[in-house]
Amino acid sequence: MKLQLPINIIILGAFFLVSESIFPQCWQSVSVGNRHTIALTPEGSLWTWGINSIGLGDGSVHSSVPKQLGTDSDWKMISTEDTHNLALKTDGSLWGWGYNWFGQLGDGTNTDIEFLTRIGTDTDWDWVSSGISHSVGIKTDGSLWAWGSNVIGELGNGGSENSHLPIQVVSQNDATKWKKAFAGWIITVAIKTDGTLWTWGSNSGGQLGDGTTTDKRVPTKIGTDTDWETIATGYQHVIAIKTDGTLWAWGINNFGQLGDGTNSQRLTPTQIGTDTDWNSVDAGLHHTLATKANGTLWAWGLNRAGSVGDNTIINRNTPVQIGMDTNWESVSAGNIQSKAIKTDGNIWAWGFNNNGQVGNGTNTGSVRAPVLTNCGVLSLDDIEQNVYSVYPNPVSTILKIENILGGNYQLDVINQLGQTVLKKDRNPSSTSLDVSALSKGIYFLNINSENKGKQIIKFIKN
Repeated sequence: MKLQLPINIIILGAFFLVSESIFPQCWQSVSVGNRHTIALTPEGSLWTWGINSIGLGDGSVHSSVPKQLGTDSDWKMISTEDTHNLALKTDGSLWGWGYNWFGQLGDGTNTDIEFLTRIGTDTDWDWVSSGISHSVGIKTDGSLWAWGSNVIGELGNGGSENSHLPIQVVSQNDATKWKKAFAGWIITVAIKTDGTLWTWGSNSGGQLGDGTTTDKRVPTKIGTDTDWETIATGYQHVIAIKTDGTLWAWGINNFGQLGDGTNSQRLTPTQIGTDTDWNSVDAGLHHTLATKANGTLWAWGLNRAGSVGDNTIINRNTPVQIGMDTNWESVSAGNIQSKAIKTDGNIWAWGFNNNGQVGNGTNTGSVRAPVLTNCGVLSLDDIEQNVYSVYPNPVSTILKIENILGGNYQLDVINQLGQTVLKKDRNPSSTSLDVSALSKGIYFLNINSENKGKQIIKFIKN
């Protein structure tokens, strides 16, 4: 449902959620790549930020704040793993952009694509997942398809030749019973509609879960359980949740990414703890994120650049609760960056931020605890409404404000965490603000006049 809100609330929501409880449902889903991120809003618009040498989908390669791709509002699913990106529309069409040397975009070529581009003409795609160099998708009839690199058999057709076009994956004469499929680092993991688990591709770290380290070029059934619900693939480790809420993991464990309290490799699915309330999970390069049914956020594994999010750089081999909030809904882990969405629609980010991965306008080296990402309703440039102007910008001490419409007005200075750090009431003869006490960084000045002049202006404090 689309709400018609007063313009001041729209602008504030566009800013990046001054108060996370006031502006609900900024983001609906997020997918984290190597050094960039793609995300969807509830209205179905597609956004991207960070850095991707092959492009963010609009011809550019870098942005430290979310930027919208086109104006369409009918996107329903997104997926990125490293440098190539895939998205589905509500009409069942498949779109993509990014690195394509192995044919992982599925357009019949191995030419990189800088701009968001439709892939093929089919209108029956229902699921898509991008791996490091291959992709998989499921159509509305339940058939499973794969394309891209096939060097270790990750396409599941028994061969080793790459495919620049989607080819159907068939297992045991059962071609149309696939429910979910996940492309990882040279492996594919899939769940059938009967709840059984299947894997194929590289198995050097035991990530296929069949008790061996032997590669498989066709879908291989793992065990006899029929209650697998969702899967996440890391570099050489896999995390899964069953329908009963239990958490399972297998593969390499040198950084504790399996979460079983050891650093020992597991060749078959191993239950992690005894809890039965796990809700969502995702695996990064060597770390794992998850949420529980009570809304708590958990992380473990490699903690380089703070990717675990517990405000340290200490690796964790058991799940560690991140903060005390109980409104976390979903997670997405990249190589050394992490993101999670709360039930109010806010994205929070942590880990590497040397290329604007956090999405809040900064390019700091790393962030060790969750911070807010800008809301995707409007970009920062769109917020500038030219009612007021401020100078100097950057500023060291006194910020001057021009074009006051008359009447009393209120100034609120908000930092990148969405916190109000300075609040002043002013009259028409008082057109300056002392910001000398603020720390260096990016801030947002919210001007709210009794004459209905309203604006948010970004400024930099030296």
